[in-house]
Amino acid sequence: DVYEARQLFERSIALDPHYARAYAMLSYTHLFAWTYPLDEDHLSPTALERAHWLARKAIRLDPNLPIAHAHLGHVLTFEGQHEQSVAEFEKAIALNPNFTDWRFGTTLVRAGEPARAIQVLETHMRYDPFYEPTMPGMLGIARYFLKEYSEALPLLREFASRAPNVSQGHNWLAANLAQLGQL
Repeated sequence: DVYEARQLFERSIALDPHYARAYAMLSYTHLFAWTYPLDEDHLSPTALERAHWLARKAIRLDPNLPIAHAHLGHVLTFEGQHEQSVAEFEKAIALNPNFTDWRFGTTLVRAGEPARAIQVLETHMRYDPFYEPTMPGMLGIARYFLKEYSEALPLLREFASRAPNVSQGHNWLAANLAQLGQL
């Protein structure tokens, strides 16, 4: 539960106010609450600002913490600051060349770089065999934007079947099928 995680990170910070990773992870809980319709934090500017502030605080405490840069990058993409978002993810990878994060692929799709997103997402899926169920969907959406509808089709089908309650998977699958003339 996101709220239990939030309480744990807040307790960690109370015990050690200089624990950068706890700030980074707390940032993620606020962005998660902003993203998903769980409560009044959904799409609340305050929740997004808090996620941003916490990620920046984590970087101030430990500028060499890749996950802090990735969390800030994720927040920045939702703020429409795509260049800065990409730069933060690149910083995370520069700090740890083995670092991979599915959200970087999402950022690249949003930033209008679907070809690069495909490379990042395929690398992530190779490094993390337990990747998020939505990963094939992001890969399919990137292929859709490149007008590679046949290649996108099995990925979007996998997304819709692995995450059946996520409406975006069905929407993208329907759009892709329409592009293939399969109404």
